Amino acid sequence: MTTKFIPSLRKAFQDAGYEGKEDGDAAWHDSNLLISVRGVIYPIFEDYSWDREARNIYYAGSGGDIALGALEALNYQKITSPIAAEKALRRAIEVAVKHDIYSGGEIHTYVQEA
Repeated sequence: MTTKFIPSLRKAFQDAGYEGKEDGDAAWHDSNLLISVRGVIYPIFEDYSWDREARNIYYAGSGGDIALGALEALNYQKITSPIAAEKALRRAIEVAVKHDIYSGGEIHTYVQEA
């Protein structure tokens, strides 16, 4: 991630004129990125740093904190099937859309098999 993907991503953003960087400032971009490599999810932050989350729960977007709270309230730890997980995620996103003025639109969920 650090030695191959991030430099390639940064170059692509630079080539497209997308990266924001003033002289003397650190490089940055204005995107929410969740990248999956061989089934491992990496959130890429605006300063090109990345991290891993101990619970393996990742989200992006303005309603993400609300959706995460809704998932916690829905007791996501007891979900045992992909269908139940997708249903809980959909409900959590619906809650976020209802309570975050910057969230909305159609909800699309996808289940990645192995």
